[in-house]
Amino acid sequence: MTTQELLTYIQDEEARILLEIDEDKEDYQYYSFWLSDYREKCTNAVKYKDYLVTGILFDNILEEPSDITIQIKKI
Repeated sequence: MTTQELLTYIQDEEARILLEIDEDKEDYQYYSFWLSDYREKCTNAVKYKDYLVTGILFDNILEEPSDITIQIKKI
C-alpha cells in the first residue's frame, strides 16, 4: 500500500501525521504534517505519496508531536 492509499482511510482531518522516511541513508528522515493540509496539497508531503508503507505506529515514541507515525520506503 502506498502512503496516499493509506491516508485515504484516515477519517480525522485534524490528525497530525509523522512520516518516518527510509531512503537507504544512514539515518531516517522525518516529516510532519496535518492531514487536512495534505488533502489540500498545501504540504511537501505530497511528494511521498507513492512511497510504500512499511509500518504504522499509534504510540508516539519520538519527540515530534503526532497522532500517527507512518514508516515509508521509496518503491
